[in-house]
Amino acid sequence: MKDPEISSWQKEGEKNTMENWTSGMAWSDIAVSAYRAYAASTGNKNYQGLPMPAWENLTRPIQIAWEAAVRQTGECIGLLGDTRPPDEQRWAGWAPPQLPPYKE
Repeated sequence: MKDPEISSWQKEGEKNTMENWTSGMAWSDIAVSAYRAYAASTGNKNYQGLPMPAWENLTRPIQIAWEAAVRQTGECIGLLGDTRPPDEQRWAGWAPPQLPPYKE
């Protein structure tokens, strides 16, 4: 039986930590949702006008990039006025905590 304190998006055994969670959803799940919202808003076309692949068919580096983007967005939420956002370049080479850093 699934633990009632675990969100329907959360994997069994995954800890509810700030590293993994915001507003009850895992960052990786927010990335999937953001990608699907982007696809819906563009008629499922990418910037070249070509059909967008399903999330599951994206390469791991592209999935990681989407997660970095939503994490950056999450850190910008709540900043007031003309506060500078956190440095976007810090995400270069970043990988989610459960993965080693991405290398080309």
